[in-house]
Amino acid sequence: MKSDVADYLRRVESFLPDRSDSFPEMTLYMEQLLGWINGRSTPFEPIGASGDLLTSNMVNNYVKDKLIKPPINRRYGTHHLAALSIFRMLKQVLSVGDISAAIDSLDTVSESDVWYDSVVSGMMTQMIELCRTAASRCEGVDLDSAEERAKAALEFAGAARLFQSLAVLLIEGGA
Repeated sequence: MKSDVADYLRRVESFLPDRSDSFPEMTLYMEQLLGWINGRSTPFEPIGASGDLLTSNMVNNYVKDKLIKPPINRRYGTHHLAALSIFRMLKQVLSVGDISAAIDSLDTVSESDVWYDSVVSGMMTQMIELCRTAASRCEGVDLDSAEERAKAALEFAGAARLFQSLAVLLIEGGA
């Protein structure tokens, strides 16, 4: 168990996310878009998750609900890749409305490739710091003990909830 935790934290810490310069240069049809996004690995997916975490129904609903810009002639470009990649990474943590609001705020000040690279870089900096904190916390846990694992799990979940609440507070502009 201890090696599983250490392996997971090392994998997250060494993860290199796609930067916007790795996005396809041409615009993509829906199936190409889904293939590209769902083909990317990310440490943000739930452990044991299977199947595509982004579907055509989701994308169509995001467009219909004006959470992302509509495609141009059924083709999706850099902005869509950036926005949908962020949705895929964070939809388990934030509401799609909150993610969309944050993306809209970023769109007003910079191009999607610029804000995407900045956001992903910031996420990775935070994740590396949190991995080191988690590894340090797990060193003192007897992972063979169900009670110790449960305590540590609840502590981590509480910290995750704090970060989620802070993210929502920042997106919504204060209390």
